[in-house]
Amino acid sequence: MLALALGAGIVLARWIRARSSASAAVAERTSASRALHGEEALAQDAQDAWDVARRAGREPRAYFDALAKAERAVADRPSDATRLAALALAQYRVEHFGDALSTAVRCRAVRDEAGLSPDPRDVAIEAMALEKLERTSEARARLAQARAIAAAPVWSTDDDVRALLSEASSLVDR
Repeated sequence: MLALALGAGIVLARWIRARSSASAAVAERTSASRALHGEEALAQDAQDAWDVARRAGREPRAYFDALAKAERAVADRPSDATRLAALALAQYRVEHFGDALSTAVRCRAVRDEAGLSPDPRDVAIEAMALEKLERTSEARARLAQARAIAAAPVWSTDDDVRALLSEASSLVDR
């Protein structure tokens, strides 16, 4: 029994060390990217990540590349709602549904704290992640909220909003 507990402790310690190393690596890459390319490059990384992740059906490698770009951009500006939205969607595309949900919720909170109107894209990402996490009633509520927000005239011509709402609807309403 003691050997089992010690073995579990060793595994946990290795996992914590690996997680810390991964976080340090992202921070190091972000710092290097900022030094090499500046703030504009990180903003472009976030836009590139969104451009890839906004469409379903791409090759998984493209989504993992988008995730890496979004992580770098968010590490540089963790309270930038646009970057958080790109990260949430990239996380969703690589099937990190819990992370995608947490990031989308954080994104919504950042917008709220800044006094910005809710973005239906953030809420649609939440709905999709909730559905994948088998939290269907919450997913339906978020989808209804996303639809209500998207009904505002400002969103009526936004192709990304229409595409994400369509995708979320086909997933949650089935």
